[in-house]
Amino acid sequence: MKIFRNKITQLRKAKKLTVNQVAFHLGKCRSTISYWEHGKRFPEKTDIIALAMLLGVSVAEISEYEDLPDINQTKEKKIGLKELTAELESMLAASSDITGENIKSLNKILNETNRVISENKILKKENGRLEAQNRSINEILYIKDKNRIIRGLNNNFLFYIGKDYTKEDVIGLKAIDIYGRKEIEDIVPLENRVFETGESIKDIKIKIPGKGKTKYGLMSIEPIFEELENVVEIAVSIKDITEVVENVAKLELLETVINKLDEQIWIMNETTHKYNFFGGSGTEKMYGHTKEEFRNDPFLWFGLIHPEVRQKYQATKNLHTFPLGEHLIRIVHKNGSNKRIKYKAFRTYDNNNKPILYGIISDITKELETKNIIALMEKSINSMKQAFCMLRPSTSEHLFVNRAREQIYGYSYDKFLNNGYEFWLNTCLHPDDREREEKYNNKKSWPDIREFKIIRPNGEIRRIEARVTKIVHEGEEFFSFIDRDITKDNKVKERNQIKKQKQDLS
Repeated sequence: MKIFRNKITQLRKAKKLTVNQVAFHLGKCRSTISYWEHGKRFPEKTDIIALAMLLGVSVAEISEYEDLPDINQTKEKKIGLKELTAELESMLAASSDITGENIKSLNKILNETNRVISENKILKKENGRLEAQNRSINEILYIKDKNRIIRGLNNNFLFYIGKDYTKEDVIGLKAIDIYGRKEIEDIVPLENRVFETGESIKDIKIKIPGKGKTKYGLMSIEPIFEELENVVEIAVSIKDITEVVENVAKLELLETVINKLDEQIWIMNETTHKYNFFGGSGTEKMYGHTKEEFRNDPFLWFGLIHPEVRQKYQATKNLHTFPLGEHLIRIVHKNGSNKRIKYKAFRTYDNNNKPILYGIISDITKELETKNIIALMEKSINSMKQAFCMLRPSTSEHLFVNRAREQIYGYSYDKFLNNGYEFWLNTCLHPDDREREEKYNNKKSWPDIREFKIIRPNGEIRRIEARVTKIVHEGEEFFSFIDRDITKDNKVKERNQIKKQKQDLS
């Protein structure tokens, strides 16, 4: 039978009804109503009657069923329970010819009606409270029927869609009408499982459908049964755990990075004395013991402190805590060798105001050995009788100067530090040799051995022999200079030459 689809569309819009709203009121899919209006499908006779009632017109106005009466002519005035009760009470009061038995029956009906009215008020109030709670729940909530049509939802559902939908727009739709197929590929199998098995699903991780940044949620689904124990609806909740997932990913990345460090990093619950975290690759290198051994025995550390200094930390062990602050400690490796560690530990408090200890421990054995070697080298160089300096020609900076330089040149040690080359060139060097030395400096090249004159603070002229060594380190050139006072040697040489000349003449 033909329907007047353009008339239906016109009446729907005049009533300010959306396709979704019409579908909801008629218990149909949104696509079904759309197909009616576009002439792709035709409704059953019962659907036409229901549609006419919804639009407030006769069946004949929207279809060829002209034999049906105008629905407005048969529509009775709705009378509420209150009005019916009042009318019944009035009838009982005014009627004198009703038998006692009938009055008794009517009174029972009246009392039952009043009870229903009272319960109705309570249920209405409870429904309002539940709706308010539903709006305040910080989760996505929705209900679907067995046809997978959405029958109820909360505001969070609309928020995550990412489009300008209202509840009226969404109710009556299927998920595929709102989202792309890929967006709901995690969810549909879970919903189908509950419909098919009747078993609940609890906290399954899924991707929350919707546009924009990817979000993750925990989905729980509860089946709703009819009397025959068939699942007719499902109630779904999704808790947004995006922040938790991102934080876990960050922590995993942080742990991966920490575990590549040579240091040992730890966090401990001070109350239970259990490690919350124990990372870093330096544990076995420093102690010869595994991380697992430390986790099983948090106080293993105290037993590894060298016996000569262990007593210093015994008090903290007796108090079942760890020394706070920074310490340089000698420990004994599992293989018996001594190690030097830098120990730093601090106390903080968690969100429940419970104390947390955390620390970082690094092996500084090689560092200390290197410092000792450098100190020994400095002592050795400072004991030399020759003047020594290390020059960075790119900045004319003296990186190191020994004490003998002060004795040879007669100027204080401090004047040769940093930009001491300029001081040497313009103050110490004799004017006769200055031009030649400037050429060497400009070329950044000196003869392996050369001689020059210097002027001491008292005006005394001394002759110096300098030996130069070029050192290339990490692509940069450095020069070391060892200066020796050869003034006396020259005088002896001159005397010998004079003596030889006299002998030749005689």
